[in-house]
Amino acid sequence: IIGTGFYKDLVGRQNDMDDARSSLAYVSARVKAQDGFDSYDSCPGPEGSALVLREEIDDVAYETRIYLYAGYLVEEYALASRQLSPDTAQIIAPTDTFVFSFEDDMLCISVDQGTQYVTWRSVQEGVAS
Repeated sequence: IIGTGFYKDLVGRQNDMDDARSSLAYVSARVKAQDGFDSYDSCPGPEGSALVLREEIDDVAYETRIYLYAGYLVEEYALASRQLSPDTAQIIAPTDTFVFSFEDDMLCISVDQGTQYVTWRSVQEGVAS
């Protein structure tokens, strides 16, 4: 019985780490996919700051917004002129922490179980969106 409890606890911790890695990898991929000159920002979210990734399609501005809501990291894609809509946002992963900062040519992203740095290609190469 002791071995079973240990194994269950170990698997639970491994699943938590997988969730953290998955959420960090997902956010990193979204940032890299929308990396363009002046394409990122932050705005007030329901539980801290929201990471905002902007793009323009046919002269219409859209935003991908990633933020913490009700114990989850969530994402929504909307017209830039629309308010945040947490109730319709898609869940990325469970977490109680989502903190990010812009540091020169990098974005630092932290969730419960880890931190990751993403280099802004647009800053390094002068890419324009």
